[in-house]
Amino acid sequence: MNNNQQNTSQNETSLEKVTRKVNDITKSINGITHKIGYVLLFGLMLVTVADVLMRFLFNSPLKGTMELTEIVVAMVVFFSLGMAQIMGNHLEIDFLVNKFPIKVQRVVQIIIYLIGSILLILLTWKLLELGISSLNSGEVKGDLGLPVYIVIFIVTLGSAGFTLTYLAALLTTVTKVVVKK
Repeated sequence: MNNNQQNTSQNETSLEKVTRKVNDITKSINGITHKIGYVLLFGLMLVTVADVLMRFLFNSPLKGTMELTEIVVAMVVFFSLGMAQIMGNHLEIDFLVNKFPIKVQRVVQIIIYLIGSILLILLTWKLLELGISSLNSGEVKGDLGLPVYIVIFIVTLGSAGFTLTYLAALLTTVTKVVVKK
């Protein structure tokens, strides 16, 4: 560890340490789900190519391709939301907020991340409830007969990862306001 890193770690408050750790965990979890999303998308590409070839060559499409596409796209989207947030790839309309003083900008960010966190917690909670309800009812999806609760629980994991990114952003912004350097 060089002197600069030692000074940084010695001057770091406990809130900053917690914030850094939460951000590291959040990036790790969302990195994993994002990579799973890549694999799912690649698998979907293979299924789609096979379906087109089967339809073209043998006039016999693969059974359940449409519903598999619906399921995988939902999973890929939810598994990628968290990483998109971490990388800053979401659309922001900030032309007005950028004109405010930095302290006001941070207060606005805190409000946005707080509201977003609350909404995402509610979404994740409702998805979990829906998954439990689907599990109890034994609901299955179309031609494949795939239990719906599996898909809902997987989407819930992606939603939870996305929720973590908002909570981490909220904590980071609060830390910037509280710790004045």
